[in-house]
Amino acid sequence: PGVDAGRGPSGGDGGGEEVGGWRWETGGLGWCLVGDGGADAGLMVRAIRRTDRGARVEVAATRQQFTEMLASDEYDIVLADYRLPGWTGMDALRELRRLGFELPMILVSGTLGDEGAVECVKAGAADYVLKDGNMARLPIAKRRAVYDKPPRAEPRREPPPMAEAQPPHRQPAEPFPQLD
Repeated sequence: PGVDAGRGPSGGDGGGEEVGGWRWETGGLGWCLVGDGGADAGLMVRAIRRTDRGARVEVAATRQQFTEMLASDEYDIVLADYRLPGWTGMDALRELRRLGFELPMILVSGTLGDEGAVECVKAGAADYVLKDGNMARLPIAKRRAVYDKPPRAEPRREPPPMAEAQPPHRQPAEPFPQLD
């Protein structure tokens, strides 16, 4: 179930290169679009085509389709409607992470205010765009999500046990070498 808008990163003869840890093909990116399949999904597909002419776009209308598509194909980015029948774009983000995928996800909303959008980004969404104005921010959001992605933070390490965690001036000095 999908809309093929051109060659994606897993196919085609367009050649390619690694950019910022993500596979980029001259034929366009592989987009996994999470939407209800109605008019909003059509708006999102048209916005993707304007943003990424050679994009390969596949649409998942349900949670099951989303997980099946992730398991069967390679994508570079996920674009998800915030409000979906029976679930949300944030549910899709949690599912994406639960399955171990580090793909960037951009959320799309017609009603999400600034505070809600900030909460989504804090929760792990790469960015958000509003449906108003034909999703004019999508090219900027795509670039930031895929190419300008900041490096992941190192995992937090536990502090050393108290016996080892002495200030430098309290640690034993190395012995002086023997002078003969």
